[in-house]
Formats: sequence, C-alpha cells, structure tokens
Amino acid sequence: PAGQLVPRLLMRPDSTRLGTPAPRYGVRRYAPLRHAFNLFSYGVVQSPSGNTVSVGLRSQDLLSTTQVFAGVGYDQVERTFSATGAFSYQALYPVLDVDVTYGGRDAAVLYKGSTVRDQWQYTRLTAGLRLPLNLTHSKYFQALSVGTYFLHEQVYNYNLPTRKYSEAGPNKPLNAVQTTVSYATQLKRSARGVGPRRGFAVLGTWRTTPFGTGLNATQWAAQGSLYLPGLRSHDAVRLRAGYQWQAQAQYQFAPAVSFPRGEGYTSFDRLSVVSLDYNLPLAFTHWELG
Repeated sequence: PAGQLVPRLLMRPDSTRLGTPAPRYGVRRYAPLRHAFNLFSYGVVQSPSGNTVSVGLRSQDLLSTTQVFAGVGYDQVERTFSATGAFSYQALYPVLDVDVTYGGRDAAVLYKGSTVRDQWQYTRLTAGLRLPLNLTHSKYFQALSVGTYFLHEQVYNYNLPTRKYSEAGPNKPLNAVQTTVSYATQLKRSARGVGPRRGFAVLGTWRTTPFGTGLNATQWAAQGSLYLPGLRSHDAVRLRAGYQWQAQAQYQFAPAVSFPRGEGYTSFDRLSVVSLDYNLPLAFTHWELG
C-alpha cells in the first residue's frame, strides 16, 4: 500500500495529477552558522607520517563546509598522549585549518658521548592554509596536497642540556612555520582490503623559525611508501623509507618520519629509517555501535 503513495510524493508542488493536489512542504532559510555543528562520525585517524593515532568525534555540517574534531591522540614514537581540538573551514579555496593541542613529549639527545632523555609538556596552536587537489581519473586514487601553517608552541618542564635552562618555559615560546607537500597514487581498495595493493605515496615536511624571536630550530624531512600485493587476495605490503635532518641546538621538533617501533625516540641531527609492514585481515566482523 505504501508504494501507491510514491507517485504523489514525487509530484511537482504545482501539479494536480491523479485528481489531488501535490503535497506542499515547508521551506525555511538555512543558517550555516547555526547548523555548523552536526555530529558526523567517530573513529580512529592516523597522521600522514604514521607516528600518531587519534580517537575522537567529528562534526560536519550539511553543506560539508565546516568540520570540527575533538579527541585524544597517542604518539607511537615517543609514547605520549595528547588532547586536540581542530576546526576546518572548507567553503573557500584554499582550506583554512586551525587546531590546539596539549600533550607530552619524550625525547633523548646525544650529549658529551651519552644519551640524555627528558619528558616535558607543550601547548601548540596551529593555523594555516591547505590546498587539496583530487587528481583521480581511473581505478587509482590520486591526490596532491600543499599546506603552510604557523606554529606557536609553549613548552613546560624542558630540561635537556642542549638548551640553556634560562630559556625553558613559556617565556621562550617556539614560533615556527611548517610547510608540507604530499602526493599519493593508490589502487582503490576492495571492501575487505586492509591496505592499498599497488601504488606509492611521498611526504615532504619543512619546519623552521624565520621570525628571529623565541627559540630557533630547523627540520627537513622526506618519506616515501611503496605499496605491493601480499601473498593472499586481501593482504598488502608497505615498504617505507625516510630521511630527516634538523638543527637542534635550542629545540627538538617531533619526528616528521616514521620512527622504528619499540625504540625510544632519540633526536639525531641526521636520521635515516627503513621499514616493512605486512597487513592482513584477521576477522571480518559486522559489529555496530550506536
């Protein structure tokens, strides 16, 4: 019986077919600012370098122009936690991104022939512009992204000997600029695939302090990934290699390349890393929450 109502619902508002007038629906003006917060999804997100995993809630308005994210993150390299609130406005081009993060750091440096480790906290404000380009035109997903961000970071309880103790704390903040360029071409995954089976991805990162105030630091990094098929139909292999250089006389940036798992992070002037990941599905579940 419900199927008999479908033609009536699809009628134009000014139509009188079928002997009865079409239903009239109410129309209201849409206020983007009032509807900016709309809970969209929740889940796990991994950073482009593969070092950080975040779990949180994501809000996205009906026009897909405003996104808000709030969650907690875990740095797999330094084994520290953080809390993040992020905002992204995508109605204009380029995209405007702003986020605030409070978390911990755990790093070591080589000092006078020995390794010295320290733990400290930071509050970081990141704001900048991002230009995402979707270049997909075949069965391969292709994307290019270029972004430039301003970083304002205050650190607390920082006692590594490579920096004067008098410079530690909020009185000497870090004002930096971060530029990233990434490109990826990957074979689209099947419904049960756990990773791309063909393709590659590259990520370049440059962090510097050009303002001449606060702490001074510079970091260059490049990382590439090659995706290959595994032994079975849904398995995938990832070969990853990266190189990082930094001038760290006053401050050590977090690693911009994937650091080997299970090792405490040591901030070297020059760092080369190579890794191999084999991904395979263990179970196909259909659990739902909510």
